[in-house]
Amino acid sequence: MAKVKEILKNAVVLFLITAVVSALLAGANLLTKDKIAQNSALAEQKALAEVIEADGFEVAEQIALYELQEPITGAYFAKSNSEIVGCCVKVEPSGYGGAMELIFGVDTNLAITGVSVLSHGETAGLGANITKEEFRNQFKGKTAVVGAAKSAQKADEIQALSGATISSKAIARGADTALAAAKWLMQTPGLNAEMEAVK
Repeated sequence: MAKVKEILKNAVVLFLITAVVSALLAGANLLTKDKIAQNSALAEQKALAEVIEADGFEVAEQIALYELQEPITGAYFAKSNSEIVGCCVKVEPSGYGGAMELIFGVDTNLAITGVSVLSHGETAGLGANITKEEFRNQFKGKTAVVGAAKSAQKADEIQALSGATISSKAIARGADTALAAAKWLMQTPGLNAEMEAVK
């Protein structure tokens, strides 16, 4: 009987500790979620400005109608003097460490103008080198990226990071996805106004 009481006492104590910790975590989440969302939005705006030169960016809502190859989580028209100068496509290809968040800039000639890495879970010192400018600059000017090779020989290949072929290939897939989506978007830019009129 004493053993049963001891077990019940321990169970109640554990339950109370769990309840208090859960309440504290929920409170911390409530206090920080707006700030986290705000910081995330600022980081995205900074990334947009880094990948293509433009006066401003307009959400391309019609991307929701595009048939996805890799997860596309957003798109923007890049505008200067009210003219579309390109677009930015946010993609989440799966790398060695899971999904990575990337933004590609694409100009009206359907060439990549830049790539920004918003987040990733790649291995430090290997796949994490995807954030290095030297690696990212390989994508500038590309109109197609068919893959990543240890020794890039073709115009549509990029030099894979040493020891991080999976990460390199994930970015190459993301680039192709962004290029295909950008081509589709720039063929139907007026759709945005039509969608607004329907709302």
